[in-house]
Amino acid sequence: MTLAKRAKQFAGKLRGSTGLYFGAALFFVFFTAFTLRFSLAIPRDHGHLRSDAVGYYIYLPGLFHYGFDGSTIDSTAMEVMGRGFSIDSVSHKIVTKYTYGTALLELPFYAIAEVVTGFESLDGRTRDHFNAIAIAGIFYWTLGLLCIALALQRIWPADHVVVICVLGCIAFGTNTFFYAFRAPAYSHVYSFFLVSVALFAASHATPVGWSPLMRWVFVAANALMVLIRPVDAIAVLALAGLLWIRNGNGPFTPGLLLRQLLAVVVFATPQLLYWHYVHGQWVVWSYGNEGFTQWADPEWCKVLAAPMNGLLPNAPVFALVPFALWTLWYRSRRMSIWLATTLLVIIYSCAAWHVWHFGCSYGLRPMVQYTPFFAVGLWGLFAEMRQRMPALFNASMVSLALVCFVNYRVMLYVPHCFNGEHWGWELFFNNVIGSFQ
Repeated sequence: MTLAKRAKQFAGKLRGSTGLYFGAALFFVFFTAFTLRFSLAIPRDHGHLRSDAVGYYIYLPGLFHYGFDGSTIDSTAMEVMGRGFSIDSVSHKIVTKYTYGTALLELPFYAIAEVVTGFESLDGRTRDHFNAIAIAGIFYWTLGLLCIALALQRIWPADHVVVICVLGCIAFGTNTFFYAFRAPAYSHVYSFFLVSVALFAASHATPVGWSPLMRWVFVAANALMVLIRPVDAIAVLALAGLLWIRNGNGPFTPGLLLRQLLAVVVFATPQLLYWHYVHGQWVVWSYGNEGFTQWADPEWCKVLAAPMNGLLPNAPVFALVPFALWTLWYRSRRMSIWLATTLLVIIYSCAAWHVWHFGCSYGLRPMVQYTPFFAVGLWGLFAEMRQRMPALFNASMVSLALVCFVNYRVMLYVPHCFNGEHWGWELFFNNVIGSFQ
């Protein structure tokens, strides 16, 4: 075989799944190097492991170093960590309102940091631990994007240009990048990964068969995403709806339901044991007075358009939802209704939460894990445009690339926490301008 033929054969492979794996590897290496350099500029006391983030993470040092006994953690250390957890004044047990699912996914990276640092480190908050969690965020973000691409290629095959455009919009045109790069110890990038994995597994189902491995992957991802954030049962229902739309009742066998029940039991058991150890009860609502208190008067407008954490100002490609739904309507009406219903329900759940902006965050953070569903709509829209209106597609992609680049720059620039709870468009545009100075 001549060199030219070999080069042509290799180029052909890069346009398929081999190219996706190769591109994902380069993407991961680049952003891993970037996040490590970025982390070096952050003081230890202001790193990734503070506030809510340390509430998820504390299960790891809590189990391996403290035995969940917080008597050796002084008040100064608690202040440095932003009080993402508490110490029971009587029993001295470590108490966190968050579940352990995020920590479970962080565990392999935490273990590497422990090996590098040495087990004599008592707090699990060395620079090596910070770096490990930073890499974990990039890893699960990259793998989630890869799973989206592989899943959608099975559902609706498209050329590599469509793949790149969809992944670029999801990665940088939403706030997903922020929670992979700037807040990698929060739960959202891990939930994003789990939804993407479940979507990937679901894409392998057919009306007549579904491999046992993919079924186990599907139910495990479902169980873990609900453990991390119970309201993400919405995502599980959405995935079940997608299965039914594509395959009818074929995948919904008694065996699948038994697998799902077993996965729930396996992942829930450690959490139940922790609750019983700390609270003396098997099931605990650890969020206190927090809840969906605005269910009768949801904050629709603020959730969608407020400059502080509103969806569209901080994840601008969501403005394409109407066009994506319109395209899906002509391709698959059921799919269009499915996507509209999924997005509507999750936005309502955000608007009904007692604090619609979800506190110190960037953008509407619960939407991060629902971007894989939005990717389905974008995929259909971009594929249709590229096939039927190539000139409009090319012009649109140039505009979207600019929007994504600006959004990416802003996510690198903005403070990790917003400037108070009442800020408007002036500060929003100052952030945009400041990100290029």
